[in-house]
Amino acid sequence: MEQRHLSVSQMKTYLICPLKYFYRYIQRLPAPKSPELSLGIAVHSALEVNFTQKIQSGEDLPLAVVTDAFSDAWKAEVPQIDFGAEGKSGKIQDEGVRIVGNYHATVAPTVQPKEVEERFELAFENVPYTFVGRKDLVDSSDRIRDHKVTKRAPTPAQVAQDIQLTAYSLAHRLTHPEPE
Repeated sequence: MEQRHLSVSQMKTYLICPLKYFYRYIQRLPAPKSPELSLGIAVHSALEVNFTQKIQSGEDLPLAVVTDAFSDAWKAEVPQIDFGAEGKSGKIQDEGVRIVGNYHATVAPTVQPKEVEERFELAFENVPYTFVGRKDLVDSSDRIRDHKVTKRAPTPAQVAQDIQLTAYSLAHRLTHPEPE
């Protein structure tokens, strides 16, 4: 029997549109990736490369190494993306390099990671699903950091309604002795 699991992405999809959840996760109909989703995946990949090694070294990689990691991840994503009629792959890649560069210059130097892309899998009594996910980053002060690539910062109301950090907090509390 296939192991049944439920992820934060699945829960968020259901809360936004139950029909979309049905088609994607029950019917398993393929959907093309959006350029925005692929951009986020590639940025995450670049940050992961930097922060994974920084756990041991305490130093950020040179910017060129991090932007190369972004570019490699972006190139892997491009064949799966539906760009529509405009086909803006190069423009979006340039935007991703800019995002990674800004993050590398302003945020990365202030973060000492403790965990990067830490996977969790939680089972609960009398629940037929395993709850799975991956925390983007936990810093040396046990703060959970979630990386987002969006055009606008979320409003406080949007943050309050988003279950992602709540889910990460639950997973952290159940798998670590120290509070987040």
